[in-house]
Amino acid sequence: MATKTGLTVLDLANLEPPDGVKYELSKGDLITVVGESKYLHEWVKWRVNEILSEYARRERTGIIAAGSLFTLSDARARQPDLAFISNAKLRPVSSPDELIPFVPDLAIEVVSESDSIRDAETKVREYFAAGVEEVWQVLPEHRAIHVRTKNAMRELSGDDMIETPVLPGFRVNVSEFFPQ
Repeated sequence: MATKTGLTVLDLANLEPPDGVKYELSKGDLITVVGESKYLHEWVKWRVNEILSEYARRERTGIIAAGSLFTLSDARARQPDLAFISNAKLRPVSSPDELIPFVPDLAIEVVSESDSIRDAETKVREYFAAGVEEVWQVLPEHRAIHVRTKNAMRELSGDDMIETPVLPGFRVNVSEFFPQ
């Protein structure tokens, strides 16, 4: 649900929402982050996080962030389900209340049946406009992953291997992300 506001990312950082309410910002409009995910959605998100966290520990190329709000522009802040941040982007925090002032290298959205195609595409466009290198749209109901770059999309499923230059040395069978 979007609310017309004309807010900036700084306004969002200073916002005191009601308990449990989280927001994203798109073109200055507040968007309520709905946390009513079904079991399959949460299971797949947990599994993707587990696989990517294992990779990040092994390769030491960056970190995996879960549910973190990233600044995309002065009027945009988005919270992917998961994100990979390379070591090159990491820096000490200057203020404990600061929103993450950069974009992730990889944004991962676990797409629910309740997510509209329009909203999902808006998010992808905003990620790319801000400089995110790659977006994964994980589709639990279809047991598939759309691996997207600014200029291309690959649909992977089943025994397809997911590999990406964003995660050097990462190579996993897509079926590993879904319940057997």
